Amino acid sequence: MNDAIIGVRVQIKPRSHYHGRFAGELGEIVRIYEGNVAVRIDGISNIRSKYGAFWFSEKEIEIIESEEISMNGDYVTAKVAFLNGTNTNKTYNYALYDSDIRPEDLVVVQTGHHGLAVARVVSTDGEPNGPVSHGREIVCKVDTTAFEERKARAAQLVELKARMDQKVQQLQKAAVYEMLAEKDPELAAMLQAYKDLVAD
Repeated sequence: MNDAIIGVRVQIKPRSHYHGRFAGELGEIVRIYEGNVAVRIDGISNIRSKYGAFWFSEKEIEIIESEEISMNGDYVTAKVAFLNGTNTNKTYNYALYDSDIRPEDLVVVQTGHHGLAVARVVSTDGEPNGPVSHGREIVCKVDTTAFEERKARAAQLVELKARMDQKVQQLQKAAVYEMLAEKDPELAAMLQAYKDLVAD
């Protein structure tokens, strides 16, 4: 390997260093040293490296000739951000075929290397039939209406139960005062005075 490959895009192979946790990830070669390469992985920074890179042997990486795949049909490139994982602060271009999908919608996407995932649409005003890496495509919109209705209903039930419990406690106290006032003239006088003050 020579310095000519610095800046080249690569993909990490399975069974690589770091217990294989970066298998399938993409990145860029930023350094070379004695047959090893430092790769700055997309969306993941190594805080122990001044280059933000991870070191791999030559056998653990595969040079990518082209990351772009021709998509079929008419689409626009939309930007999406993932909800979970290490790359939530980054946006990616995805092919969007459904014109009803809008920014802030939750969608299922076909990722480049990790199967299906849930993401949030950031923008839908990309160029028509623009470049899309690794066949990334928005599969469909996620309809959370029923889920949100169940959540709202559950919250209403909790609130209503708390109000009922509070009312029962008030009624129980009032019933106890009334019952004991029948047996104790002093308590009866205090209870009557309390009622008179509340009525004023």
